[in-house]
Parts: sequence; C-alpha cells; structure tokens
Amino acid sequence: MNTGIIIPDMGASQLAYMAINQANLLAQQNESCFVFFENTKLPCVRPLVSCMNISELHTFTGTLISTSIDTTLYAINSITNTRKIFYVWDLEWLRPNKNNFLYNMQAFRNEEVEIMCRSERHAKLIENYCNRKPSLIFNNLNLLALKEHMKDKQ
Repeated sequence: MNTGIIIPDMGASQLAYMAINQANLLAQQNESCFVFFENTKLPCVRPLVSCMNISELHTFTGTLISTSIDTTLYAINSITNTRKIFYVWDLEWLRPNKNNFLYNMQAFRNEEVEIMCRSERHAKLIENYCNRKPSLIFNNLNLLALKEHMKDKQ
C-alpha cells in the first residue's frame, strides 16, 4: 500500500503530530508512506518517511489522504493516478473564513473523493452539511485502521 497524507504544514499541531506519527508507524511496518505539506515549517516530530511540498504531488501514485478542504481541492485538481480520501479532521465550514458553501461543496460532493472522519458526531454533522455519509470513522488518523478497511473493500 502506497499512502500519502497531505497536511497544511508539519509544525506544532495535533494534525501534524498525528499524521507524522502514523506515517512513521507505517514505515516501521515496511509500508510506503509520504507526507505532503503546503507550508514549510520545522517538523514537530522527526519524520521517518519522505516529506515533500504539495507541488510534488503529481509524481505520487497510491492512496492520497487530504485533511482539509483546500488540500482536498488541490488533490482533486492535480493530475495523479490516486485513490483520493478526504479525512475530515476539522469542521472547517464553522470558521468565519471557511464558510463559502459553494467552494466547500467542491471538496465534499466530488464523486472521486471518499469521505472519512474522526467520530460519530463529525459523521452526523458532515452528512447534515453536505448530504454525504462518511464511508469510515476512525480516530486520530489511524492509518492501520484505514489499511484494514481498504483490504476489506478489495
């Protein structure tokens, strides 16, 4: 399984911490994993995997996990041979600068993107917001749970 995770940056945040740690766990199991970032910051945890700017996304093939509306739209618009998953880490549309419904629906309603989320509560709110039910709920970006889910779907 070739996995890529897109995060806004690798600086000190819960998302970056969990993404890098989960990528490191996959690397320790001899799985191929990459972390893509939008903005350059010093990593909050030492990554044991390849870390690249989001501009290098065109070279990636495999399963691509985006973690925000903007990174999902970047993944959709990039010409890659990937399975695209939008892992809804945060309910961004509740923020004042992210409440453009039509813009957000480009990520949430796109048919080539599979939606996954962190909790039952998030799943209900996502379904209410965009009328799409997340296909999987797993906490803290648990890539091992995602790997098992993907095995079951094949």
